[in-house]
Amino acid sequence: MRYIIFICILACLILQGCSGAPETSDLLVKIIVAAPEGVTIGSDNPVYINSGGSAEFKLEISEGFKLVSIDTNESGSGISYENGLLQIDRVLYPFTVRLNVRPFEYYNYDIYRATGIGGIINSDVQSGNIREDTHITIYAEDSGDYIFIGWSKDALLSNGGALLSYSPEYSFTLVSDMTVFPNYISINNKYIKYNANGGFIAGSDAGIFYYEVQTHHYPCPNAFGDTGIFEREGYALLEYNTQADGSGTAVNLGGNVIMGDENIVELFAQWAEYTDASMFVYGESNGNITINYYQGDDEFVVIPEEINGKPVVSIGENAFVGNSFKTLFLTKNITAVSQRAIANCLNLETLYFSDGIITVSDASIVNCPNFANLRVNAVQPPKYSQALAWGSSIKYKRLITAPGKRLILISGSSSAFGLDSPLLSELLGNEYEIVNFGTHAGAPALYFLEFTANQIRENDLVIHAPEPFSQQQGANIFGAILWQLIEGYYDSLRHIDIRNYENVYTSFAEYNMARRNLARLTYDDYTPDVNIYGDLITHRPDRPEDYGEDFNSISFDTAYINRERAVRLNRINDMIISRGARMYWSFAPANRNAQTVNSRTEAAHRQYNDSIIDLVDFPVISKIQDYIMAGNLFYDTEHHPSTDGALIRTRKLADDILAQFKLEEQE
Repeated sequence: MRYIIFICILACLILQGCSGAPETSDLLVKIIVAAPEGVTIGSDNPVYINSGGSAEFKLEISEGFKLVSIDTNESGSGISYENGLLQIDRVLYPFTVRLNVRPFEYYNYDIYRATGIGGIINSDVQSGNIREDTHITIYAEDSGDYIFIGWSKDALLSNGGALLSYSPEYSFTLVSDMTVFPNYISINNKYIKYNANGGFIAGSDAGIFYYEVQTHHYPCPNAFGDTGIFEREGYALLEYNTQADGSGTAVNLGGNVIMGDENIVELFAQWAEYTDASMFVYGESNGNITINYYQGDDEFVVIPEEINGKPVVSIGENAFVGNSFKTLFLTKNITAVSQRAIANCLNLETLYFSDGIITVSDASIVNCPNFANLRVNAVQPPKYSQALAWGSSIKYKRLITAPGKRLILISGSSSAFGLDSPLLSELLGNEYEIVNFGTHAGAPALYFLEFTANQIRENDLVIHAPEPFSQQQGANIFGAILWQLIEGYYDSLRHIDIRNYENVYTSFAEYNMARRNLARLTYDDYTPDVNIYGDLITHRPDRPEDYGEDFNSISFDTAYINRERAVRLNRINDMIISRGARMYWSFAPANRNAQTVNSRTEAAHRQYNDSIIDLVDFPVISKIQDYIMAGNLFYDTEHHPSTDGALIRTRKLADDILAQFKLEEQE
């Protein structure tokens, strides 16, 4: 129910000498306040004021009533009400003031309490039907295994509730029905705290989201890809960062998050504002937009995800030719990049695109000599990374999280099968944390060596133990198999110069086409057949003495490593040495029954060894003949040792490393 106070302001022009009025030539205003039910006037009423002056009325609002608003049709005067005082300033002309009064509302107030979860919760106002405008203070304390992380309303933060405060003590004024949720996390679990950082969690007005991560197998989890979880009008999600302003550690969408000893790692969304659509010439077909030409001069160009409500899905031929930008962001709706779409952009340094692109080739990006930084963001779930090449993802996670001095072994799958990392560590006096980066002989080992060199620490040791294939001995050709391997760690691209490689984009298209119809995995999926070091741990029985899958598959051809490939490997060695670490060359285990006829002789072995020694600038600590083992010590291919074969190879490798250490001490 509303009660209206009518304040009648009667203005009279009083000429000097008029009967019943003050003898003055000034304009006087007479103000009257009429008091309705619920309001008492405690001051003089009426009052006379000079035009342009002020008047005050003391009002007493009865218990149970609330002053809602003050309305007037006079814009020139100033009207305020505070602490029982109604003040009217600068009164010039007659006008009417209305005070809207109503009884107080009552609202339901409650605090959610989950049984057995959380700490101690207190409120200075008990839950129930509470009068509006009541000031309430709530308190939360940690207890036992639980840590308080914030107050939310409508739901828990993990269920999309809106954040109210991070502070354990929070005060507010009740203006509607309110259920407050205290949010706790267990100290026994780990969480990524996603901060939308100017954006919102999709479908809500919340900007904070806690996600419990699993670290019982993987030492670091993957961040969310760009699957529509976060939204911000006029912006595209670029990446995450450990600092709101982007000055911390950058994390790819879908990239690896180093948790360390922290229970909570906060990631802030980093947003890139769309380049104005007027800067693009574009065409439309079947409701989709193709960018045909860019006519701006921005340093950072961000393709809008939509133009006129239609998705931007492709980049046409010659869309970006000779432009001056340094960074180009092909946003998540883009699936096709034409030939010569990006050409002669001499200032281009960094390109962001998503793993949703299906059509692209090396002919799509031409003559951009300063383009060194490729950033690939995940917009779809993984389909390969946790099982392919015997736990490829865990090898990268091990690399970036292993503490202290690391021994990093890089090869094809021969080391995945052929190394016992705990044994190797023991034989080396437990001085090194072992990282077994044995992946696939068909992927360029150079890629793994380069991102390792860029993350090397002082006193680390890198062992390159390649199979006798060009891809393992300095070749720089990307293939679909490499993309499959790094699906769970696209962030490794941050640590390589993309100019050092060929067939990057053509192979990416092959990879993406191949996985289109594969079953979806999650980043938490893993194979139990691989341990935390990257070793295959399933039992692999010995075979008959004459075992060999392909009796002419292994050739110790000196052509596998040539001068050009050796230059690339020596560059890696220089990077490693400059950081106070070392790099050695050893060999992959090989089935003696699988050697070609020309590779079986001592002379062939010696020639192979000598050719490598002549070409590389770092120590070759092993001899190939020591890693050619009996056929019974192999499991399913000519470079995959049985369990016993892996032990023999591990001991031999440890002997070679220790012998090299001793030799270096003598020097």
